[in-house]
Amino acid sequence: MNSIADRISSYTNPKRNEAHMSHAFISYVSEDDASVDFVCATLSRNRVAYWRDKNDLKGGERWKIALREAIQKGGYFVAIFSKNSCNKDRSVANQEVAWAIEELQLRPFNRAWFIPVKIEQCDIPARPIGGGETLHDLHWIDFERLGWREGMGRLLSSIGVENPELDHGEPIAPGLGSIAQIRGGELIYRGSLPAVDNFEGMTLSVTGGWVVRELDNGITISLFTRSGYQQMQALNERIGATNVIAFCNEEKISTDPNLPNTFTGTRTIQFSEGESVWYPGLGDVVLPVAMKLESSFTAKGHLQGLVFQGSFHASIGGDVLGQEINQSQWGDFQIQLDQH
Repeated sequence: MNSIADRISSYTNPKRNEAHMSHAFISYVSEDDASVDFVCATLSRNRVAYWRDKNDLKGGERWKIALREAIQKGGYFVAIFSKNSCNKDRSVANQEVAWAIEELQLRPFNRAWFIPVKIEQCDIPARPIGGGETLHDLHWIDFERLGWREGMGRLLSSIGVENPELDHGEPIAPGLGSIAQIRGGELIYRGSLPAVDNFEGMTLSVTGGWVVRELDNGITISLFTRSGYQQMQALNERIGATNVIAFCNEEKISTDPNLPNTFTGTRTIQFSEGESVWYPGLGDVVLPVAMKLESSFTAKGHLQGLVFQGSFHASIGGDVLGQEINQSQWGDFQIQLDQH
């Protein structure tokens, strides 16, 4: 399946540069790929050219030179900040930010060029940008506070787009447009296998996110979660469970409890040899070898008013030292949507 951005770009803006001769460079970490798909899809719909590594780096290119040139030639530098990016000790995105700061120092002081975007609550690093200022002196666009629709509107306005188009097609459900903001909600665990003490009744808060229609009429949901338990939150951040992304190939979100939608998502998780990982029921575990696990998430639900509710099943497993392991959890959810 091609990304949302690829499909919308090919349909609405094949040249990607008709309205803006210079591009917006998109800096992000790969863990935020799906969220960046949404950002780039909306840029494309508004005829904004953008430069993104997964689309624009060519095989055999010297990638450091290509990235630096794309930053220098860009009309804007859009830095996507998240828990994923802020918690990584090393990343290419950090290098991109360093190059962008060098470029920012050469550009006019009174023209916005470096645009920080927070897609969820995180601590943007106070990196010096010259003149006694840091990144904290640049106004950032806070998607979690504003919501994804308003946040994208602010981003488009910042790069010179008047009257931006923020819808992607037919409504996803009665009372909603083609994009809906997630205002809040919760996931409540009802059980696990193998059974884990104190797991039943554990709750994850849903802090935000979005639901968007894709061009093939499928629907993608991306929601951010937070646990009240520090160790559980750290584990979820490590395995990517703080941003749950799932896809449904139906045209509408059902309002019939007897005909629920099914959303599914998968993720690959790499662990390093010697890494210490906390897990419920086991405590801190030092991994004897590097390992790759697969996680999956399935949610079945329907819309009641503006609340999407139903049940979910999550699992994580793989081959560990020649033995197949699997941990499953299940429970209920309710997610508050907003048409704005």
